[in-house]
Amino acid sequence: MEFETLIECESCLSTLPITMIRETDTHNKEFHEMELSPTGRMVFRLRGFTLIELLVVMAVVGTLVAMLLPAVQQARESARRMQCKNNLKQIGLAMHNYDETFELLPPTASGISRADTAFVAILPFLEQANLFAKFEEGGASRTEARKQTVSVYICPSDSIPGACQYLPASSYALSTGSMYYRRNDNNGAIVDYFNYVYGALGRPVVVKPTSIASVNNRDGTSNTFLVGELAHKLTNFADTGSGSQGAWTTWHTSYPQAFSTGSTAGQFNVNTLSDPYDFNSWETFRSYHPGGVNFVLCDGSVKSIATEIDAAILDRLANRKDGEVVGEF
Repeated sequence: MEFETLIECESCLSTLPITMIRETDTHNKEFHEMELSPTGRMVFRLRGFTLIELLVVMAVVGTLVAMLLPAVQQARESARRMQCKNNLKQIGLAMHNYDETFELLPPTASGISRADTAFVAILPFLEQANLFAKFEEGGASRTEARKQTVSVYICPSDSIPGACQYLPASSYALSTGSMYYRRNDNNGAIVDYFNYVYGALGRPVVVKPTSIASVNNRDGTSNTFLVGELAHKLTNFADTGSGSQGAWTTWHTSYPQAFSTGSTAGQFNVNTLSDPYDFNSWETFRSYHPGGVNFVLCDGSVKSIATEIDAAILDRLANRKDGEVVGEF
């Protein structure tokens, strides 16, 4: 039987023939109840969700979000960690190319007056020859070059404070050994230029340049750090008055203007220092990656070193010439 009677949908405030309602998606009869109104018209009422049903749906959605969010964050951190390792791989390759060209590894700085770091020295091997040329020109060109951010020197997980004045920052530091690197027999893969200065001034410490070959002849390139992370994550870094936050790490300037070197002399991979003026720990490797710090070793391999690593093994990895067997790490 064909119904031509007009009916009302009170929820939609519309009046349509039943034949149209049957054909109209927005008036799906599965969601309406039909009854006779006091005026004799047939009325459709929209059947909605009860409060309990809404609460159940909200609880299910909340549970799904709570389950998925950590997985999403973990996936993002995994991608950032992979990018960090790729950065270190490129830095390690540039160091090897520098070594093949000059038959030695670059020191921490090219001169105390200019304080250009080893990260500056390897720029031509990172497809940054034009930027390196500006450093060589000096003057205004060098000043402009020091303002440039080099993406390969930034770990995507390193949270660099916006108010940090030691910019452009870096997330990586040259490995100078297991001891506080100034005024000592520098035992890392990278030689500290400060030791040359002390030698020139008649001090007893003079360290010869290193090379991939010399490291290989002592402890082996696969057992010696070359470059590692030095992230801006110290919550009680004492030198905040200078405008630095979390660290002094930069890629273009050496000590005493900033830090581009790291060691294992202090607390490894900590967020908060037991002593805010623990200078050794200011320059000890650390990272934002959960559970460990990324390093490129002298053989070019990149590894994540666990925060809980035995301190003796960590020092052996930093020392290029201790002759100790490292074992598994």
